[in-house]
Amino acid sequence: MFESSPITVLEDRQGRTNPGDNDEIVSFNLDVLGKPVHLQVAVKDKQARLADIVPAARVLSSRIVEATMERLRDIGISVPCHKGCAACWLLLGFHFGS
Repeated sequence: MFESSPITVLEDRQGRTNPGDNDEIVSFNLDVLGKPVHLQVAVKDKQARLADIVPAARVLSSRIVEATMERLRDIGISVPCHKGCAACWLLLGFHFGS
């Protein structure tokens, strides 16, 4: 039997995922180097496992990286991006302080 996750990411980019009737909507509005980052999740009134927050954490992480990369492009910094590189984190520490 499939049980729905107690935490659901509400996508506003690739089409909206509708929350359930009893879900509470939690909004995250962040300023990342002057770029707005927005995420909404629907939370059911039931216990969640640590694994249940992974999808929301991955989406939030991706949006933070996107905003950071956009900001770096805005100020003329190009970051070669590939798996395992970590150049973006090194540049962030160098240009924006750690």
